[in-house]
Amino acid sequence: MSKLRRPPTVYQASHIQRSGLKMVDKLYSFRVQYNGKRKTIKTDFKNKRKAQEYVNSIYSSETKFSDFLKEQFEDKAALEEKIRVESTISNEKLSVIEALKQHGWMNWETNPKRISQQKEGKNYGSRHAKNLAFNLNHLFVETDKYDWFSNKEILSIKREDAQKLSNQLYQDRTVRGTVCEEDIELKDSIGNYKVNIIALKSFFTFCFDNLGIIETNPFQRIRIPKSKQIQKKAFFAQSQLRAMFDREFLENIEFDDIKNKKKWISFLDSAYFKSYFFTALTGLRSGEVRALKWTQISEDIVVLINRAFKENTIQEKDVDTPKWGKVRTIILCDSAYRIIRENGDHDHGSYVFSNKLGNALDASSWNKNFKFFISVLLGNLLFSSDPYTPHSFRGSLNSLLVKEGNVSESLIRKYLGWTANNPLSEVQEKYYTRFSNEDMLKIAEGIELVFSGKKLQHEYISEEEKHELASFNYATNKFQ
Repeated sequence: MSKLRRPPTVYQASHIQRSGLKMVDKLYSFRVQYNGKRKTIKTDFKNKRKAQEYVNSIYSSETKFSDFLKEQFEDKAALEEKIRVESTISNEKLSVIEALKQHGWMNWETNPKRISQQKEGKNYGSRHAKNLAFNLNHLFVETDKYDWFSNKEILSIKREDAQKLSNQLYQDRTVRGTVCEEDIELKDSIGNYKVNIIALKSFFTFCFDNLGIIETNPFQRIRIPKSKQIQKKAFFAQSQLRAMFDREFLENIEFDDIKNKKKWISFLDSAYFKSYFFTALTGLRSGEVRALKWTQISEDIVVLINRAFKENTIQEKDVDTPKWGKVRTIILCDSAYRIIRENGDHDHGSYVFSNKLGNALDASSWNKNFKFFISVLLGNLLFSSDPYTPHSFRGSLNSLLVKEGNVSESLIRKYLGWTANNPLSEVQEKYYTRFSNEDMLKIAEGIELVFSGKKLQHEYISEEEKHELASFNYATNKFQ
């Protein structure tokens, strides 16, 4: 090695192109020989002096020179294979629970899939990573019900084990907080069957693709057990929608406790109740209505739906385009505009529906207040005990517009921002589903008819504003 300690002189290498033209490299190179092998190594320098100084610095230190030779001359492929084999042997001896902990799956921040996708610049939602970690901890840490699976070595897990666990998880599943098998012990420890399976599939895919310690993913082809009872989506009837937003009827609901009565009246005056009514009248999704700002409203009744919260937070950084990227423009019916008009003074950049601090309504409180709303109505025998959610407003509006409003499905899809099961081609979308202002007004007319039984009047809109409305271009979402 001592013979190599004299730094080689840098030079500009040259090569002959196919045309026969000789080309000189802009970057300086140098030659190194080691163990009978010779390599030409290109530096990152165009300046000869700097390139020579770089080479001299490598040869000036025994450690640097040794590391340099290992980096350049050792068989990298063989070294990587050696590391992989050693890692495989080590991981094969781990049990499922040990591997989950060692590779960071029990903590959402160290989720390997999340970390790798973030390095690639891809968006991997923190909420999804939290769900996976939460469910894996519930399955294998907070209960010993599935120890027969988690204590097995990874290499010994077969498809039969995965199917057995899947069947057991399905029997123990919870649906909307109610345990199907009526085992109250499982309510807080098992969670959602679908998320459990997604978490397990993700982990074993990681063991297959990244660690290479299993030959197949045992969860890849498991059979999902058929449910004995198909969970029907809960929709509101027209009479229910009219009653649940009839202020006179709601204020006269009787309570045994005066505190509950005050709480109810306070709720009816809150932004939550107004936002539910607005949601029922527009079919907006939760994330869309909570992210709605006054800047999205033009001419008082034209609303541009181009924002939605993608996470259960109230942070502007979590606002993105609506689901499926369906940016759209809608016209408000009279009842929806009345909610806007009665919402008082506002800053142009503030939220339409906000809490007492002026912040957006967070998803947790939004859902909690909705449950309170429905519980009071259930107590007054207005509804059955179907599992209603805020999304029921959207499905109900879709159904009632077809049945009662006499509106075409393609127009409803445009208004609500649905994605089609059989997507139209660009040509069909451009030339066969273009809607005029009159067409969009039919939706507002249909909604007003469903909720109030009255014809659309837009009595609060001036003639000048109506004239401007007629010039609105729904293709560009702008006034002409």
